[in-house]
Amino acid sequence: MTTTLDSTRMDSTPQLAADLGHLLDRILSGGEQDLLRVMAVHEMTPLHVRVLRELAYCPMPLTVDELADRIDLDVDDVQAATAELRRRRLVMRRDAGTAMLVLTPDGRRIVSDVDEAHRADLSAYVGDLDRTGRRRLEAALSLLDER
Repeated sequence: MTTTLDSTRMDSTPQLAADLGHLLDRILSGGEQDLLRVMAVHEMTPLHVRVLRELAYCPMPLTVDELADRIDLDVDDVQAATAELRRRRLVMRRDAGTAMLVLTPDGRRIVSDVDEAHRADLSAYVGDLDRTGRRRLEAALSLLDER
């Protein structure tokens, strides 16, 4: 049997999901100045950044197929991106005879630059919030941490 509380939760789920989506859009679109600058300096596309970051934070080397699966993109697109990143010496095969990909030191430096820019952009967003906005953000984050 569904209680009134459960019914209320079910009814409000689409609106809460939409509100969360709007919040994420505002955070990400309103404050990507540093990230966009870093991407431009390094001549990176969003796909290049996703590939580099996935390789950086995965605990093991990945094949192109595994990488495509992890970032949920078409393997041909990921293959083209990794070929470009290999050409630029940001990604390399772990061993000459293997298909396993790893970052080069230059690739790791770019990931570090991207992450630093992303943190700066989020900091700028939070810094622009008034006291009420900060409290609301803290409350939302604490709820997310409980999950």
